[in-house]
Amino acid sequence: MNDNIRVSPEEVLRVGGAEDPVRPGTFLQHAGLKMARWFGIFGGIVMLILLVKWWVTFPTPPTLPVGIESEKAKAALENYRQLQEISLDPILKICDSIIVRLLLPVFTTILGYIFGSREASQKERS
Repeated sequence: MNDNIRVSPEEVLRVGGAEDPVRPGTFLQHAGLKMARWFGIFGGIVMLILLVKWWVTFPTPPTLPVGIESEKAKAALENYRQLQEISLDPILKICDSIIVRLLLPVFTTILGYIFGSREASQKERS
């Protein structure tokens, strides 16, 4: 015996309070979504390239022999910390200038336009 009840999508929308049919977005909204997608892909690629560059240039930790003096060990670890900072600094600057200052504002502007135009078009229909 099959107790499955089939419900149409229109009935689900009606019960949920969405009695108007679903309308496709405008041309500008579709174009904005495509632009946002490409900005996201480009930002991800830039981040991946920066991560690989950081991985390649990251210094290896020093190997300390067993009977090393504590002063020499501290100096070696301090040099290692400085090398870490030197290798990470250009990556962070590039990330800041490309991702944070260029792509992120454009990306959020596009998304703001998409959602703002959708809300404005919904208010015009009401």
